Amino acid sequence: MLTNGLTIAETNKAGAKLTEELYQHAFEKGIPMYYQDNRTKDPDEFIRANPDGSEDLIFYDFENDNRTLVKKLVPPAKGKFAHLS
Repeated sequence: MLTNGLTIAETNKAGAKLTEELYQHAFEKGIPMYYQDNRTKDPDEFIRANPDGSEDLIFYDFENDNRTLVKKLVPPAKGKFAHLS
């Protein structure tokens, strides 16, 4: 048990549910969300999950708040969070 009274598995499940709720809320407003996974090789690279279910690899310049499309990764309805769109 963790200090929150839940097991690690229960805590991970709750975190995943919260993440999906946040993404779904953003997608309903037409706002893309960003995350990193094994396809991001640089700390400044992110996956942009788009409301249509597509994904793009983005380079984010934190100093200038500038995002640059590196490449399109998956088409609409094929991304990790497409089931929320």
